[in-house]
Amino acid sequence: SKIMHRNSLLRADTMKTVHLFLILITAIIIIGIAVYRQGIIYNTNLNHSITLPSPTYTKISSYSQTSASNITTPPSLKPRNILIVLNASNHDMTIKYIEKINYNKESFSTIIKNWDNFAQNITNKINQTYTIHGAYIANLSLSYNESNNMITITFTVTNEMWINDNRIVADFLWFLEAWRLDFINSHFMETSNGLIWRGDVENVPTIITVNVPKQTEPYKAWGEPYGHCHGHIWWPATSRGQYYNETSTNYNNILSKYLLKAREIYQESLKGNTSVSARIEGFAKNLIANATFVGENTLIINGSTYKYRVLELWYNHGEINVSNKSINVGNVTIVFLPKNKSITYTGCSVREYIAFSGWRYRVFTVYSCPTIGYYDLYGGYWKIYDNIYLVHLTIEEGKGEAILVLAK
Repeated sequence: SKIMHRNSLLRADTMKTVHLFLILITAIIIIGIAVYRQGIIYNTNLNHSITLPSPTYTKISSYSQTSASNITTPPSLKPRNILIVLNASNHDMTIKYIEKINYNKESFSTIIKNWDNFAQNITNKINQTYTIHGAYIANLSLSYNESNNMITITFTVTNEMWINDNRIVADFLWFLEAWRLDFINSHFMETSNGLIWRGDVENVPTIITVNVPKQTEPYKAWGEPYGHCHGHIWWPATSRGQYYNETSTNYNNILSKYLLKAREIYQESLKGNTSVSARIEGFAKNLIANATFVGENTLIINGSTYKYRVLELWYNHGEINVSNKSINVGNVTIVFLPKNKSITYTGCSVREYIAFSGWRYRVFTVYSCPTIGYYDLYGGYWKIYDNIYLVHLTIEEGKGEAILVLAK
């Protein structure tokens, strides 16, 4: 009897210990979740820019210096050397691309004799390759100089610079991934003006220079307040032009031009014009058909007043060009997630955003697909939160695109 009683007490003590242990583990999990949510997701002030945990500086695949790949020169026409310069502009938040390819006389003569085909093939290759890696290309131009057997390629990338936490960030992954290079693993030389790479690309001597605002010391890997990672370079946002200081810019003039063109296409489609195709939905249709501007970044739709902000707006090969990576509208802050930018198997480019409102957040995706280009006018929308909408508009078979957020 005494032995049974003692065993019973031991079992009771063991059960108490197990219960206490389970309670302790549960408490640790609850506290951990609370700390995570408070420190990582919800520690945001909607009156300031949002800094997500490492949203911008994402490692790409490690490439060696000898595995760089040339995308612009046909294998049968081997160049003597290649010079590429990328200039990141503070003024309009664009990256200017210049590539000079020097050939021997025989190869150059072959190119000139077939210039139209050569130029078209290079144009297609550039558009396809860099677009797959997320770049919006404008003002693409090819030219040649017979005095030095030189081909020159120039264009502007309009969507790869933004402001994050009071610093300007330039994204060069669209270029580096295409050429199979990496700022760190490919040993770019660090200077106070940017980064330089010298090496052989498919046995062709190549120099790549990335120019950014001059600093007192070289741009170092993971440096602050200016520096670089595997695919990005950043520096303090000491001056902000109208194209990217979203909070102090009135976009009425440029947005009204875009909406006016969209409205013309919409009205033609209503007349039964079979040469005009349109697909627009709900709130997007009301915006196109009935919006009236009444104040700075303010418009009226069907009697209701909305404040709007621009995430993306481009039209007519750079005539209009706006890109904002973080905006505030109403009580919501929306931040672009650049590391999630990709291309789907259908050819759609993908942009993801995260929207914060108090303790709530949502991640949503905007697709720009080749099928959208079949329409002269496409308009879709999402209801992010109560009375806050995101509208996506494309016009004239992909010649223009707008991503707007409106708060009632």
